[in-house]
Order: sequence, then C-alpha cells, then structure tokens
Amino acid sequence: MIKMLSLFSGIGAFEKALENLKVDYQLVNYCEIDKFASYAYSVMHGIS
Repeated sequence: MIKMLSLFSGIGAFEKALENLKVDYQLVNYCEIDKFASYAYSVMHGIS
C-alpha cells in the first residue's frame, strides 16, 4: 500500500488515475489553495 500526500491537488486527477489502475493507496491528506478545486476534490473523492 502506498501512503500519499497530495500537494497542488487540483481536482485530484492523479488520485482518480490510481483508482482506475486499481493501485492500492491511502490518502493521508491533500492541499489545494483554490476553493473551487478543493470543493470539487472533496466531492469527487468523498472526503471533507
């Protein structure tokens, strides 16, 4: 399992790619300064 910290996350395209490739990972946290991208990230990935 990969433990991951996502920086400059955007909407989480990298994380979505890992899911599509069936890579086992654990997201520790993410960081995004843009409030709209951060909201989209949390909705798409089911996190607060």
